[in-house]
Amino acid sequence: MSGSKASVIEKINRMPDEMNEFELIERLYMLSRLEHSRQRCQTEGTFSDEDVSEYFGKKREMHANR
Repeated sequence: MSGSKASVIEKINRMPDEMNEFELIERLYMLSRLEHSRQRCQTEGTFSDEDVSEYFGKKREMHANR
């Protein structure tokens, strides 16, 4: 069995039995996006709180001056 398939089966097995198919697919998608984001943070790095505050501060100034 491929690593991806085994990973999906493992994730499904940890989910509550009461979830319907739509909820399972939605949860699998969310977990996939979170994993992708985690990997991207490891390879590309992250932004500090200061970087984010500065970026949005500049955006606010730009919109306030319109």
